Amino acid sequence: MSTSARQTVKPEVTLFSGPGHTGDRCVLPLDGSTYSLKATGLAKIVSVRVDWPGHEGAKPVVRLYSEVPTRYEDVAAGQGTTFKDFTADSADTGRWAGAKCVKGYADDGRRQAMNSLVDPQGERPILDVLADSDAKPEFSRPATGRGLFG
Repeated sequence: MSTSARQTVKPEVTLFSGPGHTGDRCVLPLDGSTYSLKATGLAKIVSVRVDWPGHEGAKPVVRLYSEVPTRYEDVAAGQGTTFKDFTADSADTGRWAGAKCVKGYADDGRRQAMNSLVDPQGERPILDVLADSDAKPEFSRPATGRGLFG
């Protein structure tokens, strides 16, 4: 294939309201922000499609929350009870379809310090409007309840 015939595929994660990647859809920004279900414009997040061509070991993560998170950091013990991570295509998110919030980010194995969106009490802002889907992905690793340096 010639160089001119190659297309650059932008990494993206698409959320769907129906099983098997059907129904209404929403492209989730991989910016590490936490969005309300309302921001996606979907009634439910029933399936997830990941289009992630070779990104130097980084992997996309879609985190679905069963409740609106209030703390900035997610505690690892919450995995499977208050949130669930999806790192590949999923034709059916199961009980997580009723998620109240969603976050997308690219996990490259590094830990990132808290960003400027944290308020002084350490509470997490929940956004009701999606960021620009053309924005560059934020490569980060979610906090797991440990200090900044591990």
